[in-house]
Amino acid sequence: MQKKLPCLLLLPALTNSLVCVTKDMQTMTLTYKIGVTNLDFTIGLMENSDHAGNKINGWFLPRTLRVKDKSIEKSKSAEFVDFILAKDASMDQYDTITFSEPGKKLPSTIKELLSPKLSLTQPEAL
Repeated sequence: MQKKLPCLLLLPALTNSLVCVTKDMQTMTLTYKIGVTNLDFTIGLMENSDHAGNKINGWFLPRTLRVKDKSIEKSKSAEFVDFILAKDASMDQYDTITFSEPGKKLPSTIKELLSPKLSLTQPEAL
């Protein structure tokens, strides 16, 4: 627990800095469908399901916080993200880029997901 508490203060780093998304991260007891890591710690997420294992909705819920556990090596696949976008939950489109890999451009395929405000301020990115 003493290793995990400092990580809680660093949770915002998973939304505004370089992160890696893992798939099917295996531990001794469970396989987490998705993991998000900054290489210092990993949040393991599982599908939102009831006690019988029936999927409730399309959400993924955090189920574990792992510190320095080699999550990439323990996963079927892993990819570093190029962009992290944010929006208010009441909005339909993203209006903020919280992380952008230097030299990368937003793919034109996500243009419809961006608010006009963001599209206008980031024309070189599309």
